[in-house]
Amino acid sequence: MTGTPTFSPTTPVPKTEISKSPPTETPGTDKKMKRV
Repeated sequence: MTGTPTFSPTTPVPKTEISKSPPTETPGTDKKMKRV
């Protein structure tokens, strides 16, 4: 389990979270990093 429920594999990343993510990282990549 990850620290933030928003990045949970079962929960899709909201548009707001995607906007918060760094432009260098894509939502998919960020999700993978959170899982690891």
